[in-house]
Amino acid sequence: LHLDASVQFSGIEVLTPQDTGSVLSLLKELFRLWKQQQPGYRNLCTAKLYELFALLQTQTQAPKGKFALIEPGVIYLNGHFDDPALTVETLAGQCGISQVYFRALFKERFGISPVQAIRQRRLQQAAKMLSSGYYTVNEAAALCGFPDVKYFSTAFKLAYHTTPSEYK
Repeated sequence: LHLDASVQFSGIEVLTPQDTGSVLSLLKELFRLWKQQQPGYRNLCTAKLYELFALLQTQTQAPKGKFALIEPGVIYLNGHFDDPALTVETLAGQCGISQVYFRALFKERFGISPVQAIRQRRLQQAAKMLSSGYYTVNEAAALCGFPDVKYFSTAFKLAYHTTPSEYK
């Protein structure tokens, strides 16, 4: 997969993803959804395409100044939020900076801690999955990086003011 962010061809912008693993993961999921052709698959595929476009766009807009230091961690978070073992230490390691400095820069840039961002990203994805009607609460929790469904339900209720079952 080689795409150059600076190249324009016939009005089409060609993008170079910084984290090809995340892009390939989304493409595989899109292909799986399309191949299964479950009821509503076209809408699910459209949603995956928009998610892919958003990922590509965020990966090509380089932040300026000191926030450029944390960008590899942010990209990694977006591509690996569903990994239950994801930690701030992992994100800081992607950037080659200390956890303390990573947390400070992250909080300054986004207004929330990295842990809150991980939880928020997981909950957003779980909400999408639940609203699709194709996933149970247990499946959505596990696929979004929540190994404990009780913790998932509590976090979901705090964020969305309803239980995952009611949301579904």
